[in-house]
Amino acid sequence: MRALQSVYELYEKGQQRKVIEEYAIFYLGFLRLPNPPEVIFGEDRGRPIVAKDWNENCVKACLYLYLSLLPINETLIHE
Repeated sequence: MRALQSVYELYEKGQQRKVIEEYAIFYLGFLRLPNPPEVIFGEDRGRPIVAKDWNENCVKACLYLYLSLLPINETLIHE
């Protein structure tokens, strides 16, 4: 969660906004897939075991950044 907070702070300051938005939208798009992609798993991501089906942790991994940016930039709701 500290990483998310750091990204949020960078975004608030206007640093790397476009890159952060693209990343958040990219991960949001994963939710359209029938199964969670392997890219959201790994020791470095806090999810060492690859899930074959969507579960709450997988969904949160794809939503957290996007949802944290919405209060700052409401136009993202149109994505």
